[in-house]
Amino acid sequence: MEEEQKKELKARGNKALILNIIFFLVLFAGMFLVVYTGLVTTVIVIFIAFIISLLYIYFF
Repeated sequence: MEEEQKKELKARGNKALILNIIFFLVLFAGMFLVVYTGLVTTVIVIFIAFIISLLYIYFF
């Protein structure tokens, strides 16, 4: 039983790490996107990425 919990926690940790890296890259790209598209477009893109990440957390 304890081994199964460790495997599940490790899988969740890996998923969280990947999700954090992807979200960091989106925010980092957003800093450069502001220069080319403006603040409003960048905020919309980051907001959509945030919503997608929340949906991924809850459904997968």
